[in-house]
Amino acid sequence: MAHIDFDRFVSPTYQLTNAIDEVPQLGNRARERLAANNIVSTYQLIAHYLELRERNDALEAFKAWLIKMEAPSTHAGRIANAIATRVTTVGIKLEHIQLSDKIMNSSRLDVNKSREIAARTFNNQLEHDFEGCGFGKPGAPSGSVKAYGTTDKLIAAFLNKFDAPPTAAMADAFYAEMSKVEGFKAHGYKSTIIEAIKIRLSVGIDRVVSRYEPELPAMAEATEPSTPDRSRPTAAAATTPVTGGTQRARTRPAQNPSAPYRHSEAARALPTHGMNTPLSQQEARPPSAKSGSSAKGGGMSQLLVLAIIGVAGAVAYAKFAGSGDVEL
Repeated sequence: MAHIDFDRFVSPTYQLTNAIDEVPQLGNRARERLAANNIVSTYQLIAHYLELRERNDALEAFKAWLIKMEAPSTHAGRIANAIATRVTTVGIKLEHIQLSDKIMNSSRLDVNKSREIAARTFNNQLEHDFEGCGFGKPGAPSGSVKAYGTTDKLIAAFLNKFDAPPTAAMADAFYAEMSKVEGFKAHGYKSTIIEAIKIRLSVGIDRVVSRYEPELPAMAEATEPSTPDRSRPTAAAATTPVTGGTQRARTRPAQNPSAPYRHSEAARALPTHGMNTPLSQQEARPPSAKSGSSAKGGGMSQLLVLAIIGVAGAVAYAKFAGSGDVEL
């Protein structure tokens, strides 16, 4: 991969890849020695530092261990400082690593608890740092504290599962392993603990963030297509059916939900005479000029028919009477 210098490695804008060759100036010989000791990723190297943190001389001890792993002695001190800075004050972003849905359903971590964890000053005591996550509370630790001992060692155990580019399967593996750790009894809090670890890693273990906003999973929602502006909406535009997804029905609501529905201006303009109204209740409409002309034409036709019928009747009667002639 491309060369990463120390400034870039500790920059908040740099997302760790977890490839161990991203650690500046570590060298090939050190990487080979580390691999022989089951450390093949950046997270696992960070985990080893966290396991040493309860010592007063943790940074010096880590530097000496790096030299033992054949890291260049001229750079070992800077490597140790870079690792410490990254995990304690810069942070490691793991929000994109989600547990499986089945496991996440048991998490008890909400937005308020997430903010509390990010704003808490850690002291490396599990019952204090992760209060509300199954480890008891300050002054009253639960039996599960003994399973890991300290906050740093719990986080180190989590990071040790990431031996390649981070995946959800690696987080799930830690979830399963927790049940096998001797003394761990907080089985109902496993997913909560993992989410709490991720939050604290994202801000930096020793860094306090008073205004933390958890990155919750985005809810997929259909976007309503834009509708052209119309000066006179049609009746059909008053209510448009849902087109799919979670898109709301585009029904024009009344200002008062309890008020009766009012038709649009266009709907009110449509002819409604006789629609859904009994014939007995319909009002007679005055004839228009056109309808009057039609009525007059109809009366003339009726008179002509009656006249023909009258003549035919007279002829028939004359034949019957034997007169033979009929005057018209």
